Amino acid sequence: MAFLQSISAEDLGVLINNEDFVAVQDHTEEFTQEITWRGAYGTDGPVLRSIRNADENTFSFTAVLTKQGAARGLNNIDAVRNMAPDFEVKVKVGDDTYTYRNCNWRRISRRGTLTEVMLDFDISIPGFTGT
Repeated sequence: MAFLQSISAEDLGVLINNEDFVAVQDHTEEFTQEITWRGAYGTDGPVLRSIRNADENTFSFTAVLTKQGAARGLNNIDAVRNMAPDFEVKVKVGDDTYTYRNCNWRRISRRGTLTEVMLDFDISIPGFTGT
């Protein structure tokens, strides 16, 4: 377990449907908005601006596949790909926990080296939920 503690920050965690990924190495949360500028007849430049949350935000993370994860089937790409749609993702950063609902995966990749297997996930978070 000391090896896992050395590669996984204590204050960084990812749970998908309450299943943890015990060796998360990094993650990225990306939120976007759409900005529209409109002009008016007889004016130079924009006169009206509208801002709305984008339809989709993204959460991405990389995890080292451990023996615990393999025992739960996380090394089986088909099992991970067939997760029920609209799952819940909880992200722990320091003392704060963020919960995103109605998520779906966009990309899953499995990379391997001589010493480890890595899983990369890109998860879609609906922007209309206000997250």
